[in-house]
Amino acid sequence: AGVCGLAFPVGLEAGVCGLVEAWAEGMDWGMLVGSTSLDLGDIYRLLRRSVDLLKQVSNVPYVSEDAKACARAAVRAMDRYPIADDVLMAMPEDVASNGVPEVSLISKSFTTDDELQARTA
Repeated sequence: AGVCGLAFPVGLEAGVCGLVEAWAEGMDWGMLVGSTSLDLGDIYRLLRRSVDLLKQVSNVPYVSEDAKACARAAVRAMDRYPIADDVLMAMPEDVASNGVPEVSLISKSFTTDDELQARTA
């Protein structure tokens, strides 16, 4: 029947599956960011797109009920702060003493670089 009861091919990017799985299993944002060399924006985009795709799976008519239930459970696990809050991520040059980057969250409502710089200065 295919991956997770899906009757159509599913492409997986092996290099990032571990990050998505760790997030779904409850790893906190700081630990996740500290466990990879990917940029914050890339991690955020990967997780946000994964959540969006999982939300769509439950609306596909030819997907099994088991796959839909699995997708809904994954959304519940993954759609949490900061992914659920739809924020832009920024990382200061400093790294915390424990080696985990300190992450600052910046509201998505900023529209210009000047406004963003004024708010973060």
